[in-house]
Amino acid sequence: MLVVPGSEDPLAELDAREVSTVARAASAGVLVASLCTGAFTLAAAGLLDGRQATTHWRYADELVRRYPRIHVKARDLYCGEDKVWTSAGVTAGVDLLLQLVRLDWGTSAAETVAKAMVTPVFRPGTQAQYADTNTPTSSAPSVENLHFEVRADLQRPWSVKDLSAICAMSPRTFHRWFSATVGTTPVRWLNDLRVQEAQRLLEQTGLSVGAIARDVGFASDDLLRKHFTARLGITPTSHASTFRQPRP
Repeated sequence: MLVVPGSEDPLAELDAREVSTVARAASAGVLVASLCTGAFTLAAAGLLDGRQATTHWRYADELVRRYPRIHVKARDLYCGEDKVWTSAGVTAGVDLLLQLVRLDWGTSAAETVAKAMVTPVFRPGTQAQYADTNTPTSSAPSVENLHFEVRADLQRPWSVKDLSAICAMSPRTFHRWFSATVGTTPVRWLNDLRVQEAQRLLEQTGLSVGAIARDVGFASDDLLRKHFTARLGITPTSHASTFRQPRP
């Protein structure tokens, strides 16, 4: 894999040797990815002609002006296919690289890396560059304890009262504290956990969407589809088709 970073001055003339190196690598079958304005180097090497690509939103118009044959997705965090990928700003580059880990090694590997980096495991590439993350995180001890308690029994129909009891708070105090600490509501956080587990089961098991919905605590497969698609931008069935690991 060859990862091309952005430059300090993305509008300056590109180094011909770097462009040539990228072109040769792609010709040899190496996966090439760009971070931020590194997309300009890939474009100069001819790798993005006729493809969808993205870059930092500040420079998207310039990419269109210089390389009109590229289908620039100015709002996307990252995009690509086969062995050519591009991403937007710095954190979007992390999202892209986590996605590439997912494609090669599966969700568990990506979760391990993401946890060490204290970053959300998965943000879909089509998510807008300046949108909030779908999966809120917090290192507060009470949140960590709550996470483990709920994750261990996702099938349970958790209420705010149940969640607040774990933290020894009244429901009203808990709701206020949770929103201030985690940055979202307890119900949305709970549904995010269920979607994450559904994501793992879709990739690592042969269970049906209906069975997975029950396993993660959604009352129906329709509810799973609704929340899964809203958060990840893809249906459970499509996700399984794309990411399900072959059984040994």
